Amino acid sequence: MTITAAQHDLLRYYWGMEGPKPKNDPEDLGTHFDKLRKKLGVEELQADHLVEDAQRKRSMLHKEFEWNDAKAAHQHRLETARWLLRGLHGVWRLPDGSEVRGRVAVHIKRHKVEDEETGVVKIYGGGYYPTESVVAVPERTELALKDALRSLEAFRRKYQFILKLAGFDDDIGAVVEQIRARVGKK
Repeated sequence: MTITAAQHDLLRYYWGMEGPKPKNDPEDLGTHFDKLRKKLGVEELQADHLVEDAQRKRSMLHKEFEWNDAKAAHQHRLETARWLLRGLHGVWRLPDGSEVRGRVAVHIKRHKVEDEETGVVKIYGGGYYPTESVVAVPERTELALKDALRSLEAFRRKYQFILKLAGFDDDIGAVVEQIRARVGKK
């Protein structure tokens, strides 16, 4: 069964992303976005619309942006560097002769890992590692898989409602469960 827009109502807004939270309350942001759509006479908002609105100091969005040009430029350069690290891909030949393609650098989020035998806590991650070293070092492999699991779960949360509203079954869960079984969910 496909559910149409007329069959459901938005109940509330909330912040659904990992990482930094906005300075504004999600309910206020949602209401502001609705007003901005009406003001502009559009259904879809573009990033440019938000930046243009935020330039006004009275806009609630103003405080969400960095207006110091030097700091903003540095943030942009850091994001460009991350884009370069994420964007470079390679082709590896496997022992069976087949090829696999993927990123040459794998980002591993910062994790504290306690050695079960010694109790020593080590900090891993917080940067981009060569793919070969992630595969070669079991701790890095596990951390990368945990990060992959978080990404898959986030992907599932992001699109699950669209799939349900459009009448599709949720088949992303099987992949998530396979990875969860391998690395364990801690």
